[in-house]
Amino acid sequence: MPLTTDDKKEIDETFIFEEDDEVLNEEKFDEFASFFDNQTKPKILLTTSERASAKLYEFLKEIVTVFPNCYYYPRRTYNLKEISIYAANRNYTDVMV
Repeated sequence: MPLTTDDKKEIDETFIFEEDDEVLNEEKFDEFASFFDNQTKPKILLTTSERASAKLYEFLKEIVTVFPNCYYYPRRTYNLKEISIYAANRNYTDVMV
């Protein structure tokens, strides 16, 4: 009987099988599990870079319509750390720049 490519393969020890208990338990503790289980509804704060172009503002109008619960706030003179603190205090789950 001739050998095929599949017959010559060795089992890779890093390969994960679907029924692996370790993987199934790991997914329960995933930090994003509540999003995938629809337990947490994302709330997105959208802002621009420091010097945004006019074309970017046209793009932002489209982005706000694509993502649910997406709110645009102008960057002005705030740095990203200040924006992140603002977003966390108002229960935003994500910040997009």
